Amino acid sequence: MEAAMVVQKRSGGCVPTSTVVDNVVPATSVKFVFQGILAGQLKNGWTVTARHPNCDATPVRYTISEDKAGVLTTIRTNRGLSLANESLIGDTWPLAVLQATAIARRNAFECDPSGANLGVTRVAKEEPDLGADVYGVRYAGSWSEVWPVELCNRTIEVTVRFTADGDGGAYTNLKSTEAKLLPPATKTP
Repeated sequence: MEAAMVVQKRSGGCVPTSTVVDNVVPATSVKFVFQGILAGQLKNGWTVTARHPNCDATPVRYTISEDKAGVLTTIRTNRGLSLANESLIGDTWPLAVLQATAIARRNAFECDPSGANLGVTRVAKEEPDLGADVYGVRYAGSWSEVWPVELCNRTIEVTVRFTADGDGGAYTNLKSTEAKLLPPATKTP
């Protein structure tokens, strides 16, 4: 997990001095890992949930891939809890930023969206039909998450609804009526 600590340091947050691993699950069905395996560039991938006790108690998720030479690469996926894998987050992030930018404009402040950051995510609801995680993806069911988009020293919480598409991806739905601008003093952990 030394690589995870380097990634955390690069992200501009607290520099961790230790890592506690909470969970490791295969991520071989995650889009970029699967494509890398098919192309002969990667051997495997995992999603690791860890905490950095000297920083805070917030879980941090990493996607770790192993190339064909055995070299590990670590990507910090998100802080907080999420059922979305790295590929889903990457695909959905531009929509969340667009939603947050629209809310900012509606509340009379213009902002450059290029500096947006994802705050501490949380799972809002898991529907009863939600299927199990299968190598990093879900093939059935739906869930919703709250993604705090940090934009120009403000936080806009965007609710993202995911519905598994049966093929390892998911349809997303972001309703502007569910997004909310938090008061200026509110900062996500």
